[in-house]
Amino acid sequence: MITVSEIAGKINKLAPPFLAEDWDNIGIQVGNPDWSVNKIGVALDATKGVVNEAVETGCQLLIVHHPLIFKGINNVHAGNTTGKIIIKAIQSELSIIVAHTNIDHAENGINDYLANIFGLMDVKNLSDQLPLKKFVGYIPEPDFENVRTALFNAGAGKFGNYDQVSYSSQGNGSFRPLKGSNPAKGNLGERSEVSEYRLEVIVDERDLDKLVSTYYNVHPYEEPVFDVFQSEKLQGEYLPARIGLLNNKMKLTELADFVNDKLNLDYVQIAGNKDKEIKKVAIACGSGADFIKIASRQGADVLITGDVKYHEAQSALESGMALINAGHYGTEKVFPDLIKDYLDDLNYSSTEKPDIIKLRGQSSIWNLYST
Repeated sequence: MITVSEIAGKINKLAPPFLAEDWDNIGIQVGNPDWSVNKIGVALDATKGVVNEAVETGCQLLIVHHPLIFKGINNVHAGNTTGKIIIKAIQSELSIIVAHTNIDHAENGINDYLANIFGLMDVKNLSDQLPLKKFVGYIPEPDFENVRTALFNAGAGKFGNYDQVSYSSQGNGSFRPLKGSNPAKGNLGERSEVSEYRLEVIVDERDLDKLVSTYYNVHPYEEPVFDVFQSEKLQGEYLPARIGLLNNKMKLTELADFVNDKLNLDYVQIAGNKDKEIKKVAIACGSGADFIKIASRQGADVLITGDVKYHEAQSALESGMALINAGHYGTEKVFPDLIKDYLDDLNYSSTEKPDIIKLRGQSSIWNLYST
């Protein structure tokens, strides 16, 4: 039987919860982790119309991008919209899972999905401030090189344009094996001293579990010692934005038409010289005006994002960078496609995969109007 909890685990693998912003609210927001699931609906928001559609089409689970419950709520009753939606979902045994800023940030998340749609090459994180940790291990001298190489192969030691970066120093480790132990070196009840290396390596937080597992597997000791540190100098926000190159240069207006076509939008807003040649493109889904400065510093010719205010656009133009404001909805409407594509390709505890559908009861809240 496939459960809500199993699907939540698969979403967490794509978009780890630690990537979410501190202010965000993600994960299972409504329902029961143990409820069975054979049909899943995917949408951008858990609106009243979307929840009704999910129930009417027989879904037991709804996966959305924007949180239904964002901040603390004081009550759940039919006197307000959120209460009505929660009550409807629970009465219908419909669980709701949210993947928000964690999937914005994630590798193969929304921004990478957009970069792929636009055919960008050499795609990188717009910021190099990844969530790095310092891993420190203590390794007996004869095994040092073998363990260090294994940790490099597991993803440690990558920093900027370098890899296999490490620091090591020699020292002595002491221990006394007690009853029940099976020491690789030394004798029960006797204190031993061993010549060891202290190894320090940087590791992306997303690779930390893999690194620790590798360390245990290759280290000769029964109980290998290690430490994990968060250095203030290395601590940074893993920003939900990407930067890459177009296959061919385009004028700003040509790129705007291209974005409209690829995202199936009625319109986008542009700021900048219409004939400006665009090669290097930054992407920040949703409200991405906070990335204007860093996109400019990284040499982007244009930033594609949504919800840009007047003075923010003015700041971009003063830096020499153009903007394409495709709207919050426009830059995140790919979420249902992303989730469906991802879940369709996975294996499940049941031989019969769940049916996954994109719910249709949602569109942009904005329309062009002129007299």
